[in-house]
Amino acid sequence: MEKAKKSLASLKRENPRLEPTLAIIQAHNDHLIQDTNKNFAKEVGLRVIHICLPEGSSKEEIVNEILRLNEDPNVQGLALDLPESLYSSKVLNAVKAEKDVDGLSSVNLGRLVHGDAYNCLVPPAACAVMELLEDLVGKTVLLVGAGGAVGAALQCMLQREGAVTVSCQWKAPQLQTKLSL
Repeated sequence: MEKAKKSLASLKRENPRLEPTLAIIQAHNDHLIQDTNKNFAKEVGLRVIHICLPEGSSKEEIVNEILRLNEDPNVQGLALDLPESLYSSKVLNAVKAEKDVDGLSSVNLGRLVHGDAYNCLVPPAACAVMELLEDLVGKTVLLVGAGGAVGAALQCMLQREGAVTVSCQWKAPQLQTKLSL
């Protein structure tokens, strides 16, 4: 939170007319996320535009909204809050890499995997996990249920810190075996 506050303050000093804005596209009826985002934004000094699409929106409708926000010069960041079934490469890669605050596009993930971590946006969940861990060199880390782009980013970051990573799904029969490593 403090890092976000400092970054936004620095950005505002450099560009006094800029009002840093995050657009969030939501396509479900869980309003808890909205409240959480609004509270966080208020605390760090960020303007949030919440686009609530109807539950059951198609990937095409979501991509069209993403493309519209990509071209909006008043929006600096874009986050997606969608049902799991809508997170596809078509949807994730529609977000411009420089606005992809979730760090889930192929461009951002590719930069991370290729060692260009300073020139990409990394999934916040992976960053949060890394902040909790220390002294990883030579340790084995079991990633359970960490799939998709976030899991790939976390695995990459752990390996860069010297950890050996092993992964499996929650319902994998070999989970007990992996736990005894």
